[in-house]
Amino acid sequence: MKNKVQEWIREGCNFDHGLKLLTVIGKNKQLPRIMAGSEKRYAGKLLYELCKAGGFSMHEFQEMKESLLSSSEQSDGENTGISNSDNPGMTAEHKPETVEAKALPDNVQRVIKEHSDLFKLRAQLHEQMTELPEDNSQETVKKRKNLSDSIAQLSPRIDLMFAAKESFYTEGKLPDMKILFPEPPADDPGASLLPSDPAELKKLKKNLQSANTKDQNMLEFQDAKKGDKPNPMPAGPKRQKLEFRIKDRIAQIEEIDYKILSLDNQNE
Repeated sequence: MKNKVQEWIREGCNFDHGLKLLTVIGKNKQLPRIMAGSEKRYAGKLLYELCKAGGFSMHEFQEMKESLLSSSEQSDGENTGISNSDNPGMTAEHKPETVEAKALPDNVQRVIKEHSDLFKLRAQLHEQMTELPEDNSQETVKKRKNLSDSIAQLSPRIDLMFAAKESFYTEGKLPDMKILFPEPPADDPGASLLPSDPAELKKLKKNLQSANTKDQNMLEFQDAKKGDKPNPMPAGPKRQKLEFRIKDRIAQIEEIDYKILSLDNQNE
């Protein structure tokens, strides 16, 4: 089924052909009928449903979607349609998330930008990993671990932004900005100020990552240390507080990564 979905994408993501394919491989046989005739509204959802039915992971789907958007923008900087022969049927209106940006609520635009920025940052970190030497020297191992930890910290927030974005497109649900973009504590106006010393930034980042690991263990094992068997914390105020705290730290780590990259570029 994966091959069929990949072939559909290579042939240009024709909406009607996609609906026929979803009828064959999808579990919900009513869904194609619901989406029929509403290409602008359901183009993104069709891609998602086909990828899900085809057995793609969420990570694979996200990267595929970003790749489609990127290739469309590069082939058509003015949004007039795709002339690339590899995508003969994919005009601007076939793009997922086809709603005009000016018609989107400000909160949704912010979520979309955040998702895009984080996705690009993660790609940069991946690229930095590939450029590391293949040896296992102490310095290389340390750099590899730092990059890997950064990627691991970014991924949950990327997934969070993606979920918020998809909820708007598929359900019309506006994102909860208090959860997605928590404000610094009112009694700590300098919380968002970061040092300019790379060593201090990395130390701060490591402390935030360690704190998140402990809180994540509390969510999964109800203990600061990882247990032998899962013992998830039940839903409730305590769990919500921990989840909010983790998201807040991830946002801080993101700011640190941006600053580290900025300092690296200045020193080049």
